[in-house]
Amino acid sequence: MTFKHESYLLNRSSQFSLGTGAENRTDLTLAPNPAVHYSAIAGNVLSGATPLVNALVKVLTPGGNPLDHQYTNTQGGFITSQFPAGVYQILVSAPGFLTSAPVTVNLPADSAAFVDFNLSADPRAAKNSLFGLVLDQVTGNRIALATVILTDTGGQTVAATDTNSDGQYLLCETDNGSYLISAQKPGYELPVPLSITVTGSQLSQTNITLTPEVATEGTVHGFIRDGSGGALQGACVGLYAVSGATETLVQTTFTNASGFYLFGEVTAGNYLVKAKLDTIA
Repeated sequence: MTFKHESYLLNRSSQFSLGTGAENRTDLTLAPNPAVHYSAIAGNVLSGATPLVNALVKVLTPGGNPLDHQYTNTQGGFITSQFPAGVYQILVSAPGFLTSAPVTVNLPADSAAFVDFNLSADPRAAKNSLFGLVLDQVTGNRIALATVILTDTGGQTVAATDTNSDGQYLLCETDNGSYLISAQKPGYELPVPLSITVTGSQLSQTNITLTPEVATEGTVHGFIRDGSGGALQGACVGLYAVSGATETLVQTTFTNASGFYLFGEVTAGNYLVKAKLDTIA
């Protein structure tokens, strides 16, 4: 295939009138085209034998810097802007298709290089993307490093991710279907999961709001040991609330193999711990 260059730029004369049977002489001076030694890259983009319309064609330097982009016409054809002779990279992308590998083109002077592309369908194109923000319910601020959890309607975890420094999350390649989405972070209450349904390559936005947790309860823990420092397993441990001279038992538990005990959900107040170990003869 040949490639024609405009060696001299198009010029025009002034308008003139020509009478009946009259003679006229019109001379024009053409200016040389400064881009006459430049060349272009042309070609076609197909999927199998089908032309791809509006496929994006990108021209880069060998180092990856952008130079030009064009879109294919109704026949899948393209032609780039004109460039001086040299080495270029060109690649193509289209929605629903895998982006091509870059092709290196040695572009000659005063000519054109022709490159055809055949794109393969992207098997992930039919999947959905979920995105949004995790926000503080009180301040409205975005929450960084919150864990976003996506589960199916049966409660099985499908995917999880963490928010970035701007409180944003993104879950890609999600199958069509119905899901529950929630978020968690220490210092916040667990929210009620939100229901979402996605289908058909959907871009679905869901913002999640977390309520700060008010710490009104504490814990009490420790170890029960014998006189030589050995752990006592199975010791009965009681937590007593103290009010004046009155001691009221509020919780009991038993030590583990390390002699460790733990009481939770303890409200503010005065307490003491008592322990004993019974032996069955």
